[in-house]
Amino acid sequence: MSVESVSPVPSQEPIEPSQQNTEQTVSASAPGSCPATMEALKKEAPEVYRAMLEGMISQFSGQQNRANERIKKNLKEGNRQ
Repeated sequence: MSVESVSPVPSQEPIEPSQQNTEQTVSASAPGSCPATMEALKKEAPEVYRAMLEGMISQFSGQQNRANERIKKNLKEGNRQ
C-alpha cells in the first residue's frame, strides 16, 4: 500500500497541557491549520490519520521484532555456556 506525500504543516507555538481544550473541535479551523486532536484529524483528514497510524504500527512492530531477536540471541548464548 502506498502513502501519498503530505505537504508540510506550518509550525505553531506549543500548547501547554493546561491550555489544551480536549473538547475542542477543529471543524471550523482555518485552512492550513493543524487539527488539535487525533479525533479531529480522523474526521478532517482520514487518509493522513490512517497513514500516521500505519507508520506508528510499523515502527512499533519493528522495535518489537528487534527486541525479540535480542532476547533469542541472549537465550541461545546462555544455553551454550
